[in-house]
Amino acid sequence: MVVLVLGSAMFQLYRAIRFTILFALFGSSPAAFSQINPGSIRKELGSERLSSRGTCAWWSDFLGFRKHFAAYEAAATPVPRLVEAANGVVLEIGPGSGNQFSRFDKAVVSRIYGIEPNEHLFNQLRNETIEQHHLSDIYVPINAALEDKNILKEWNIGDESIDSVVCMQALCSVSDPTMAVKQIYRLLKPGGQFLFWEHTASQDWMTRQVQGIWNLLWKPLIGNCHLRRNIERAVVEAGDWKIIELGHDNIEPWQMMPRVWGRFVKV
Repeated sequence: MVVLVLGSAMFQLYRAIRFTILFALFGSSPAAFSQINPGSIRKELGSERLSSRGTCAWWSDFLGFRKHFAAYEAAATPVPRLVEAANGVVLEIGPGSGNQFSRFDKAVVSRIYGIEPNEHLFNQLRNETIEQHHLSDIYVPINAALEDKNILKEWNIGDESIDSVVCMQALCSVSDPTMAVKQIYRLLKPGGQFLFWEHTASQDWMTRQVQGIWNLLWKPLIGNCHLRRNIERAVVEAGDWKIIELGHDNIEPWQMMPRVWGRFVKV
C-alpha cells in the first residue's frame, strides 16, 4: 500500500512538473497552446520513451519540440520574419534542433555558421537536420559556445566578420549574457544586424520574484536556462546601435516568460 501511495504521489508530481513546463514554455499566448498535440506529448513522455533515452537526448526532443515549438513560433511570434531578414555571412547562436533552417532566405545568405555547444544536438544537426533542409552547401555547424573564441577563429569568425547574427532563445543559457552580446557586437561588421527573440525578466515585481524561485528548478532541468535575465538592457548597452525594431509581448503581468525581440544594426 505504501509503495502504491508513493508511486501515485510521484506520478502526480511528474504531471505537475510537466504541466508547469508546458505552461511556462507555451503559456504566453493562447495561440501557443493550440500547437500542442496531446497524443504526441503522451508518446514523448511515456515510460518506455523516457527509459530508452539519455537525459540530453530526451530534453532535445521534449514534447516534440521540433513540431510544437516551431509551430508556436510561426503562429504567435516574429521569429520567422526576423530569421528571414538575415543576409550575407550569418552566425546562428544555438541552432538546437534546427527550427530556423526553413526560414533562412537562401537567395541573400552566402554562408551560415551555427554554433551549438550541446554535443548531442550538434551531432544531430551535422548528421541529419542540415541535409534534410537542403542547406549542406551553405550551413556549417560548429561544436562550440560563443565564448570559445579560439575555436571560432579556426573558422575565420573574428571581429567584424559577420553580416547577421541570429539568436532565438539562446541568451537565457549563456554564462554571461552581457558579455555574450558584447561579443556579438564585436563580431558584427559595421552595418551588420543582430536579430533576436528572447524571454526575459518580467516587468511585474511579484512575477519576477516567482521567476527567481522557479528558476531554482528550471535551470537544472532546462540546460542552465535563466528566467529572470534583463536581456533588453544587455543588448541595448552592448554598443552603438541603430534600432530598427524593438518589441515586447503583449501579455498579462503574471505570465512567466515574457519575450523581447529586435533588429539592431551596428553603427
